[in-house]
Amino acid sequence: MRENELNRDDNPPVGRKVLTLVRLKAGQAMTCRIVSVNLWGLWTHWTGSASEPCFRDDKKCDGCKKGFPARWKAWLHVVNVENRRQVFLELTSTCASILLDQAPDRKNLRGLRVTFTRSKGADNGRLRCELLDASVNGLTLPDPLDPLDTLKTLWRVPQELDRLQVVA
Repeated sequence: MRENELNRDDNPPVGRKVLTLVRLKAGQAMTCRIVSVNLWGLWTHWTGSASEPCFRDDKKCDGCKKGFPARWKAWLHVVNVENRRQVFLELTSTCASILLDQAPDRKNLRGLRVTFTRSKGADNGRLRCELLDASVNGLTLPDPLDPLDTLKTLWRVPQELDRLQVVA
């Protein structure tokens, strides 16, 4: 074998199941069908420019050690009804509570058609939701995904050094 021989492989490597993560900006709205059965919530830290994960052991959590504020966020696997794209939609705690209050069965959000709207003015303005339809008759939805692989990619956690674990 030669030193300058290309390292070819016609089979793509197995990677993470990553979807686009959507944070609605000021004045934006999205109507979607929820694919997730329930919310996928996580405590995070705001560093002043980005979010990073919060770890239960505050001695091992960089955000806790640096005194960054903690924020709870939730993500839903949804299908955007306008373009049929599957994405993870990020929700604030207030919006998540409002969604659960509107849902006929607080334990199952799958199939609900909802419009999420960010107020005008700032990208961190109030996020609202309005339940449009709770009927799931005849719907064929993809299998729900959780956003962990997408978040690991966003937070640049290399797969070989993966320390993010979900403990319920």
